[in-house]
Amino acid sequence: MGLRQQQQADKQRRIIAAARQRFMDEGFEAATIRAIAGDAGVAVGTVLLYANSKQDLLQEVWRQEMMPVVESAMGQAEGKPLPEALMALFCPLLRAYATQPDLARVVVKELPWLQGPASHAHQLDLGRFLAAIAAHLQRAESSFSNPESTAELLFTVYYGACWRLLIPGSPQEIETVIGWLESQLAVVLKGSRR
Repeated sequence: MGLRQQQQADKQRRIIAAARQRFMDEGFEAATIRAIAGDAGVAVGTVLLYANSKQDLLQEVWRQEMMPVVESAMGQAEGKPLPEALMALFCPLLRAYATQPDLARVVVKELPWLQGPASHAHQLDLGRFLAAIAAHLQRAESSFSNPESTAELLFTVYYGACWRLLIPGSPQEIETVIGWLESQLAVVLKGSRR
């Protein structure tokens, strides 16, 4: 990698780190591109070269922070019986969120509402995750009449677990949330069979 590419990569790292910190400290709505640029030590125009919007920055923060967790979880779930595979998919994300709840609150709240290119990128990532869940359903049992819809329902239960973990004022311990998630997934799996 040449000097110019190293400088560009360094600027991008600083911008993403500044965005991450602003989102955690102030929340998504209050954070501004101008403040992020100042924290990163670059001009506003430089930030806009790397991301078209705050939403793009949020998606990139999530991608850098959580996609490695998702990729690892998908690998860990392979070959496991269905209930264990689902827990192997969901629990690493919950545990990661538990270690950085301020960032997790922002991404859990804001990612579903992204628009434009950020939304497209997030939908691709989410689609891969849902496809992995559906693939486990298909491999595990032929008794699921619609694995894709069941995967979406299972993801909704996981999303509810995220809220239980992260709700301000009354967060639950991670092990309590994981126990709740496991019991709810069992109910959904039982009710989703033909």
